[in-house]
Amino acid sequence: MKVLFVCTGNTCRSPMAQALYQHAHPTDQVRSAGLAARAGEPAAVAARQVMQARGLSLESHRSVRLEEDLLDWADRVVVMSERHLQAIANGWPEYLARVRLLKPGGSVADPYGGDLAEYAECADELEELLQHLDL
Repeated sequence: MKVLFVCTGNTCRSPMAQALYQHAHPTDQVRSAGLAARAGEPAAVAARQVMQARGLSLESHRSVRLEEDLLDWADRVVVMSERHLQAIANGWPEYLARVRLLKPGGSVADPYGGDLAEYAECADELEELLQHLDL
């Protein structure tokens, strides 16, 4: 399966979700992108540290802006918030059937600009939600 994780900037939540999901599902193809990403940015320092503590690396990650070719590539698109879901519905309604909200009825809090503890809490939440993700 080809899974695409989407957040806002593609430097925090979606790259962490990508790394965690890929580790748990090594045969799946996994990518991530951001609706407002500036292409080529590294993952946030705290995101890299939190993933390193879990034995995973985000060192080679570079941010990617969500484009139609990525939506076309993916079998499933997993978003972090209702706002992300709505943006895809508005911009690319033909792909809406592929989209899943990672936290039904809510949003995964964005740790951007937060401290290491906030990133660790986000990673813990992502890990828990990914265990129950039904694709």
